[in-house]
Amino acid sequence: MSRETYVYDAPSGEVVTKSERARRQEERRVAAGAQPMRFDLPKMVQRGSWVFDRATGEVVPRDEYYARQAAQRHGDGPMLIRDDIGGGVNGLWHPAANRHVDSKSEFRRLTRAHGCEEVGNEQVRGYEPPPMPPVRDTLKAAMAQQGYL
Repeated sequence: MSRETYVYDAPSGEVVTKSERARRQEERRVAAGAQPMRFDLPKMVQRGSWVFDRATGEVVPRDEYYARQAAQRHGDGPMLIRDDIGGGVNGLWHPAANRHVDSKSEFRRLTRAHGCEEVGNEQVRGYEPPPMPPVRDTLKAAMAQQGYL
């Protein structure tokens, strides 16, 4: 005798085998007018990350989607990073040179020329906790003072 798993079939209220329940569910779907759910999967599955593009209504590769989004925002040309501080700012005051500059590279050049160093772009060093004083002698002295030794 073969062993089978029994499950509860809610619409009929009976305990039946798994295969019988699957057969009944398919029968109910067909009776309700639903198409049988049979899928033919492709032989080869393409790996990757995909995004639904609302504009086209298609699923497209993620990299292609975000590249197209960036091109729409920034245009197809090269991106330029300006060296000047920008409009509305009266320049940066350099404390070592005691003057205002409008360029980030000029600010850095003046910093080096006056023997200073920019802080914030150095490598993070590992943390070493400070040395702890010996606790044993302190505990012995405190216990002796309280009369426990």
